[in-house]
Amino acid sequence: MPLTATACKNAKPREDGKPLRLSDEKGMYLEVMPNV
Repeated sequence: MPLTATACKNAKPREDGKPLRLSDEKGMYLEVMPNV
């Protein structure tokens, strides 16, 4: 499944403080880091 602009725009950090990683089928990923 491709990583869409909508998925990137709506990405929110995880509640437990760990980075959230959204990836596509070709290995590209977006890592959402929480502000500490």
